[in-house]
Amino acid sequence: MKRNRILFWLVFITMSIVVFKGAALAEKRYVTFPFGPKLYLYNFYKIVNIDENKMAIVGNKGTICLSQDGGSNWKVSESGITSELYDIAFVGDKDGWAIGRFGVILRTKDGGLTWKRIKCPVDSTLLSLHVQDKNHMWIVGEWGTLLFSADGETWVKQYETIDRIYRDVFFIDNNQGWVVGEFSVILHTRDGGKTWIDQKSPLGERALFAVSFSDRDNGIASAMDGHLILTSDSGKTWTEIESPTDKTPLDIMFKGQKGYAVGHDGTFLVSEDRGKTWNISKSNVYTLGWLKSITSFGDQKFRISGANGIVLISNDACKTWGFASTLTLVHP
Repeated sequence: MKRNRILFWLVFITMSIVVFKGAALAEKRYVTFPFGPKLYLYNFYKIVNIDENKMAIVGNKGTICLSQDGGSNWKVSESGITSELYDIAFVGDKDGWAIGRFGVILRTKDGGLTWKRIKCPVDSTLLSLHVQDKNHMWIVGEWGTLLFSADGETWVKQYETIDRIYRDVFFIDNNQGWVVGEFSVILHTRDGGKTWIDQKSPLGERALFAVSFSDRDNGIASAMDGHLILTSDSGKTWTEIESPTDKTPLDIMFKGQKGYAVGHDGTFLVSEDRGKTWNISKSNVYTLGWLKSITSFGDQKFRISGANGIVLISNDACKTWGFASTLTLVHP
């Protein structure tokens, strides 16, 4: 009898250990780091607002992170991807898309908590995503990739396959948009991408990196080594304007007449006149690393993301900047 009791307890303890270990393995462990040197391996390529407080960011290693407090504290959202993700966009607070290397297109329907990979007609690197609404969205990338979707699920080619890189796409409405990229290419459409025409850049074959418009007529594009070109007629003519920097701007954004551009070596440029003139910002962004993306909510809240774990926060219309506080990751 005593032997049976001992055997019973040995079996019970063994099974308890197995169950405990299984539960421990099933439960994810998280670790929180302050923004700083420990995050230097993370490059954040795009930062976006989902609503006033909720934000999302994408980067290398398949990183997608969400913030619920305006960008101060972040937590990883598992993407199922280990390669670079270069862009992310949302419609409302639930529907979102992220894109990256190897033709990766991810979709979420729950505000970024879970992600599903959807079919892409190409396997080339996807670099820029523009979502105008749930029925009008475009992607551009390497090998002349220019894709369109009318529902966020099915993507189709809108232009010929060609050996050149498209780096940025921007639409001012559902019909009128621009694509810029390698060899100073500028493509323009007035019918939602059914047809595209070439617009002439004054920069020869110097690569273009970003494009943005403040309205249907007035736009700016940035090129390698700080070159800037301007149009006031929807791109029928582009003119090079004076630039205050020789560093490449990688992202451009307009808020009414005000323009903002970020780029290599901590470059932060501002314009007060729809991009006609630009100056280096007097505010200190505390980094010489490249800055890849800028976003805003309202007139006061601005956020910037970039290399080596950089997430910058301004709550006073870019007068002063500080770093995000923490990033919570799954423990390896």
